[in-house]
This record gives sequence, C-alpha cells and structure tokens, in this order.
Amino acid sequence: MIECPSCNYQNHTGIADCRCCGRKMQRQVKQNPTASSVYPVEYAIQRPLERPRMAIFDLDDTLFSTHVREKAARRAGLITGEPYPSKNRSYPQGVSKFLEFFDSPERFRSAPLIEGALDYVNGLTSQGYVIAYLTARRGKRTDETIQHLKSSGFPVFETDTREPLVFLMPKKQKSTTYKTNVIRKLQQHYEVQYFFDDQLANRQVGLREGIIGVYDL
Repeated sequence: MIECPSCNYQNHTGIADCRCCGRKMQRQVKQNPTASSVYPVEYAIQRPLERPRMAIFDLDDTLFSTHVREKAARRAGLITGEPYPSKNRSYPQGVSKFLEFFDSPERFRSAPLIEGALDYVNGLTSQGYVIAYLTARRGKRTDETIQHLKSSGFPVFETDTREPLVFLMPKKQKSTTYKTNVIRKLQQHYEVQYFFDDQLANRQVGLREGIIGVYDL
C-alpha cells in the first residue's frame, strides 16, 4: 500500500491517482538490498516471486452500456438492422463513419454504467487485484477513455514504467487477435485470474490462454 502525502489515504500499490483526493501518486523508489538481506539462489528457486493478481475488463457492454450510443447512431442514419453482434446490420454511410460517431468521446461519455459494475471492480481492487482494461476501441481515443474511467470512479493502474493499464486497439485488426496478444503480454508480469468480456469469441480467447475466471459481467 502507498500512503497519499496529501490526505494520508492508503492506496493500492500501482494506482495512478489517489482514490480519496485525486492527487497524482508518486512511486516509491526501491533501494538496492544489502548483502545480508539477499536470499540464496536456492531459496529463490524454491519460492518464486509471486506475480500480482489481475482482473481484465472489456469496456463497452461490459462496464458501460452502449444502448444510448446505438440509439443515437440509428437516429443519425449511420446504422440499420439488428443490434450488434448480429450480422444482419448495415452502415449506410460506411463503417468508418459509424465508428467515428459511435466511439467519439461525446458519445461514450454519455454511456450509462452497467448496474453493479463499478462496485464489482472496486471490490476486486480492495482485495488486492490490479485492474486492466482491454477494449477494441481505436487507439486514438486512449487519453479520453482513461479520463472517462477516472471520472466514472474506476481505478486506473500503471505499470512500473508509468504506462496506464488501459489498452485500445492501435490498428485495424481482428478483436480476438488483438486481445490475445495483450493478454499474453500481461501474463508475463501478472497472474491474470479474471477476464470479463461481452463477446463469446473474446471470452474463448481468455479460456484458450488459461484464464480460469472468464465471464460476461
């Protein structure tokens, strides 16, 4: 735990901003251990360092409902047919035009929370879990997405190199391919125990990568 120097709130290690007052948290600099405190090699081999526990969450239709955005897109004539993920839908002005509208900060900021999602995520945080967010939104919306998460009350964690654990798709590709690659990278540093996604194909990715707790929140 790291104590906030402004309000003395005890924050989870790795959190970007104080959960109480919002102050940017400063990382504690670790000192090199003295020779007398270093365990023998045999001890380290027998007792490997534990990786932090992690839970990964999709955003749209997992933490935030998309029905308001979908309704607005239909009203604007950008989409017709059945709701996602049905294939019986069309984009009269093209997919790019639809995504530009649907994924705009103005639209996703209007999205209501899925009932119970905020309490659930914060409950995992209180149990010591590091939270990561993995969405197929386009990468150019990263900064706005991070600010929206924070303003909605969700914790945003950072890596040791101060990179937010918020992942958006950097280029056009299959969602399953993108999420597979990110999960594998995270598993190198964290014990990923939970993966939440509304799409079956993405949940199957989590199962294939050996995550035990795979759910549609």
